[in-house]
Amino acid sequence: MSKKPPLQNQRFKWWEHVTNLIGYFEKVNEPTMIVMFGDHWPKLEDGFYSKLL
Repeated sequence: MSKKPPLQNQRFKWWEHVTNLIGYFEKVNEPTMIVMFGDHWPKLEDGFYSKLL
């Protein structure tokens, strides 16, 4: 079983991937919305996705 990297490294890797994703879409010639949901926030209200879309 492999040992998990320290949480600090995991957060950095996550942020590195997010900045790469944003950098890619900054170069795309089409309006783009990047929405991220985490699993540490309270439940979204009913109808949230229908309002979003």
